[in-house]
Amino acid sequence: MRLRAPPAVVLSVLRLGIFVLVPLEFEKTQKKVVDYPKKHNFDEQKPPKFRRKTIFNIIVWFVFSSWRESGYNNFFEIMKLTKNFNLEEFACKDGTPVPKKFHNNCKELAENLQVLRDSLGVPLEVLSGFRTAKHNKKIGGAPASFHLTASAVDLKASTIPTYQIYMRILKLMEEGKMKKGGLKCYPTWVHYDIRGKEVLF
Repeated sequence: MRLRAPPAVVLSVLRLGIFVLVPLEFEKTQKKVVDYPKKHNFDEQKPPKFRRKTIFNIIVWFVFSSWRESGYNNFFEIMKLTKNFNLEEFACKDGTPVPKKFHNNCKELAENLQVLRDSLGVPLEVLSGFRTAKHNKKIGGAPASFHLTASAVDLKASTIPTYQIYMRILKLMEEGKMKKGGLKCYPTWVHYDIRGKEVLF
């Protein structure tokens, strides 16, 4: 006598087979889907060291060249001329910095102004220092102005009358503490230059 499994048991076995076989087959055919990608190695894509150094050197050269052409080091800090004066204060009012060839003139001018500031004991405001030829002509400056070589300055002090500044410069020049030069008093500023001889306007 042959034993027959009840239909419900057969159906359950078939379902179990399907349940087991299908996922196994799916795993074989869809292996790329369920597998995680390998960890990406970013070091493999880094450029060679010599290439990174070359790029860095190019950037440094470009920044340094721009700094030299600009006339002063305004990329990192303002170039100090004296304790209280920096090169940027003497830049032309049209935005042009003091050219490198006039830096020595500007430094000598600032050193004399530092003597004046220490004597007065108050801050001095530079109204006009270096001028380009174009800007000098625009504002009606003298064709041979000492401003063109960063050897002259127009200045004022907010707490001292211009005539008092004028007289103090004259006194310091006579005492040999400031370099002799051109000197003129205007209603709102004083002109001073370092031409080397006393000329009063």
